[in-house]
Amino acid sequence: MPKPHRKILVVGNPLYQEQYSILAFQKVLVEGLLRKNWEVATSNAGQEREVGQSYLSTRFEKFFRFPASLRKISRSFPIAHICEHGCASYLRWLKSPTKTITCHDLVSVKAAFGETDYNYVSFRGKFYQSTIVRDLRKADRIVSVSQKTLEDVERIVQPAKGASLCVYNGFYREALIDNRDQAIDTLRTADLLPKRPYYVHISGPPKNKNRRGLLEIYGHLQEMLGSAVPDLWLLGSELSQEEEQGLAFVKEKSKIRFVIRPSDELVQASYTCADLLIFPSWDEGFGLPIIEAQRVGCPVATTCRPPMSEVAGDAAILIEPHDARGSAETIVQNLHRRDELIQAGLQNIQRFSLEQMIDGYDKLFSDLVLAS
Repeated sequence: MPKPHRKILVVGNPLYQEQYSILAFQKVLVEGLLRKNWEVATSNAGQEREVGQSYLSTRFEKFFRFPASLRKISRSFPIAHICEHGCASYLRWLKSPTKTITCHDLVSVKAAFGETDYNYVSFRGKFYQSTIVRDLRKADRIVSVSQKTLEDVERIVQPAKGASLCVYNGFYREALIDNRDQAIDTLRTADLLPKRPYYVHISGPPKNKNRRGLLEIYGHLQEMLGSAVPDLWLLGSELSQEEEQGLAFVKEKSKIRFVIRPSDELVQASYTCADLLIFPSWDEGFGLPIIEAQRVGCPVATTCRPPMSEVAGDAAILIEPHDARGSAETIVQNLHRRDELIQAGLQNIQRFSLEQMIDGYDKLFSDLVLAS
């Protein structure tokens, strides 16, 4: 049985926001802590999104009703952990003696503070991001998911000495595809059975994902490889009007296939059968697609700066996204290393097991209990 003082409240994102990756992170963290003999309770604002639910009702839930509930619940727990930095405002309401939070990235904060040249942030957005930074300072410990994010936290948030640390992400999305045959069956069921080899990319609309640059890189790959160039599968959301400008660089647009809002199973199947993941982000907090692709034996080409290079290690083709032609040339020059990259990727992912992630959080919380 758990010891009475090994009690923790794990606070996740509002359910109506449908941020499934953070909800998955919360789920595996809770399951892992239970395996470590913690007594765990969870708390999330609201219910899953309902048809016709108004913006004002979700704002009231997030900023008034739920904080009042959180204030009451947290009194019973010596430690409370918030799963995502976007909910840092809840630190104001927690009554637990010790409050911790996971910071997955400061990409939007850096954009709001004028550190990037690819993203416009409104006055309201700048104000909101500045409140996140102020609220993060209320945490007793801030856990970053990469060394690069840790550096950003220490530089921008400036927490107290010893109040920040890094615990690498593990594979917190369940493995749904075991082999290539299963992947092919999954693609066939979705009417996506590939007729030709293909490269793959996955991302949403945030500008740090650099999908316009991806299309420019692919346009140069078409020039260099000619008819032998694989197709390009774009997984995620639809292109924005600005991103569509990247299509001007692509001569054979028929080689691009859009897969909108794919399931986790379909994403994993797409990785498994792809020749290469191209992931040229300007910035990330971690870069989970890198290790998810490597886990199923898909080689990776990604940005040559951290945290992408930090996560990929020596097991990827590293490219400079500011130089689309140079990135395409680097990819072409390294295509012969496919088998080498697959083996290096399988070795690299050993650094990111789910158990090492859980061990990191367990040690943090255990040390805080002993210090209290």
